[in-house]
Amino acid sequence: MTDQAKKTKEPNSFMSGFTGKSYTIKALGIGLLLLLFLIPLAMMDSLLGERENRRMNVEEEILYSWGGMITLAGPILEIPYIERQNNSFLDDKGQTQFYVEETRKKLFLIPMENTVDLELIGEKRSRSIYTVPLYRAEISMDGYFDLSIMEDQKAENIQFLMEEARIIWSASDISGLNYIDNVIWNDNEYSFNPDTSNELLDDQVAASVQVHNSTSIYNFQMNLKLQGGRRIYFYPSAQNYELKMHANWEALSFVGRYLPYEHQQGSESFVAQWNINYLSANIPALWYDKDNMKAQLQNNNIGIAMVDQVSPYLKNERAQKYGLLFLLIPFLTFFLFEVIIEKPIHSIQYIMAGLANIVFYLLLLSLSEHWGFNWAYLIAATSVTLLLSFYGFSVFKRRGKPWVMPATLGISYFYLFSVLQSEDYALLLGSIGLLLLLALLMKITSNVDWYKKNL
Repeated sequence: MTDQAKKTKEPNSFMSGFTGKSYTIKALGIGLLLLLFLIPLAMMDSLLGERENRRMNVEEEILYSWGGMITLAGPILEIPYIERQNNSFLDDKGQTQFYVEETRKKLFLIPMENTVDLELIGEKRSRSIYTVPLYRAEISMDGYFDLSIMEDQKAENIQFLMEEARIIWSASDISGLNYIDNVIWNDNEYSFNPDTSNELLDDQVAASVQVHNSTSIYNFQMNLKLQGGRRIYFYPSAQNYELKMHANWEALSFVGRYLPYEHQQGSESFVAQWNINYLSANIPALWYDKDNMKAQLQNNNIGIAMVDQVSPYLKNERAQKYGLLFLLIPFLTFFLFEVIIEKPIHSIQYIMAGLANIVFYLLLLSLSEHWGFNWAYLIAATSVTLLLSFYGFSVFKRRGKPWVMPATLGISYFYLFSVLQSEDYALLLGSIGLLLLLALLMKITSNVDWYKKNL
């Protein structure tokens, strides 16, 4: 054989034989390329995080202007009292002088019963390409206080200032409060006023009410309207607390310590009901330490979160976790074509196939921000499948079975879409898919004599 003939049989690039000895070396070269492609995959992950942070910033701006994620507590009854304590001191002459020290403090009572009716009206607000779920809430509550539990608190050194009693309703952010009715207190009406104290939460309103020693049961009823976004929380501040919710939002989730004991979900409505008693919540009927009261009520909060089914970022994040696998599939397809039809493939051709899959994730992210995840996935997967299929036809020149490339990619992208749609079974489906892929590779390569396969 002439030198010129020998030269024509020698590979002319490092990936078409990886300096020319065997398919083992070439497989190692493909593995090295896969590792190098982790860099653009990491860049895609960084881009996804950047876009999601941008969405979160826009969402926070809208929520800040609308009222935010609101936490509600109350009403509670505040009764100031004066505690007198006998003290003494030695004067300059060494004689003992006696005096009475008076300290002003507060006693807080929670209702014996509080029934809250919540009407949650959801809507969406958009800024640029981002959409935020918001709500308007109409709330009515009624119940009663039982002041007979104060009998055990009476002592000679304590003077309750019943004429200064106030009913307090509190919120984490009162900027979303649109309207609040006068509180009806034993058939009398009292108006709420802004209050700078923060007995329960950051903001509160208070109404001075009449309380008499001759009456122990006081009924109350109040209505209010507010607006917020994403979530609404309640502190179950009552001995027996009942929350009834009706919402026109199709997708809600429950947050906090307690799940509703009853709920119904329709196509465009959601109904739920909570019943929490002081035994399960470990809430005493009255408090002296407001910080302890805050902590205890916060530990027993219940809430409703509006699920935004439009946001594409979670599914994009899950799809990118399969990035390395979907780089491996076209690489393996090219490699098996090399083995079966014995046509060397250049390193640049492998790189082109890898870049096409990187572009898939870029297309998926950018399109899903405008058209939703499902349509974006269909367009991106179809585009990349067609691109790699035509590229495979041009590379192999109709040798072997070039239709395998579009079939393989189509099945792969369909399988990934199925995994992404089934979050609860994603791990199971992914494991089964990898097992089937491995079994297919074993079947295809079972008759290959790797010792004799040299380029």
